[in-house]
Amino acid sequence: MLDVLCAATYGEGFGLPIIEAMASGVPVITTRCSSMEELNPDGIQVDGEPFYNGVHRAWWVRPSPGGIWRAFEQAHDERADVDPVKIRESVQHYDVDVVAENFMRPAVDVLLERVKRLEGEVEPTEFAV
Repeated sequence: MLDVLCAATYGEGFGLPIIEAMASGVPVITTRCSSMEELNPDGIQVDGEPFYNGVHRAWWVRPSPGGIWRAFEQAHDERADVDPVKIRESVQHYDVDVVAENFMRPAVDVLLERVKRLEGEVEPTEFAV
């Protein structure tokens, strides 16, 4: 059980724990960078200091410790106003069934059409690449 998830990190590729917390109606604190801005646009975001990570050859953001402190204070002050239903609704488009239908099904259909075309079963369509 969480009152708030603090996911103020240097960067996230997707951030599944962020989506899992929000799908449970839990507010999230994230760094204002990478995928976290997209995943948590209405939540609490922490600014930070950009720096170049030579190992990853990419710019990252070091979250501000003071910003994290203020984010916890904000989450505490706003705890009575948290609307778990609204938080859950904000991530509905990441539901596995929605992603499967909107993204995976079209990709699989294209692949199946290519296989059939290679086997000589159907004529190419305008969508076949």
